[in-house]
Amino acid sequence: MDEYWIESCLQVIEDIDDMLDYNSTEHQRYIESAQSVMFTLDSASFFDDAARLEEQTKVIETLQRLAFVDSDAGSIDDIAAWCLQKWLRILQLRPQTIPALKGWLHGDLLHMFTNSIDYFRYR
Repeated sequence: MDEYWIESCLQVIEDIDDMLDYNSTEHQRYIESAQSVMFTLDSASFFDDAARLEEQTKVIETLQRLAFVDSDAGSIDDIAAWCLQKWLRILQLRPQTIPALKGWLHGDLLHMFTNSIDYFRYR
């Protein structure tokens, strides 16, 4: 059953990725879907499966792009913080993972790091 939900989430990620590539002005319509994907993948323990590193990286990179799509309006904090948490989780499980090192050190996430501390402190 989890596999069905994971595949559905991966399709939503593809849709978000396509939107970001071709029409990022519609990003507001995808925020709730992204938050749903985050919840579902967390519930399915998707990020604990070492065999899915490529898919995990794709999910985080896409949601990170969504979180920072509108630089004038700022970031979407919950999505940005979730991405940071997932990059750190991948690094914890697999310290030599280059995409995770690049992802969490992304300029926007590094800036967001201090704000994320408060987000996780009160969860």
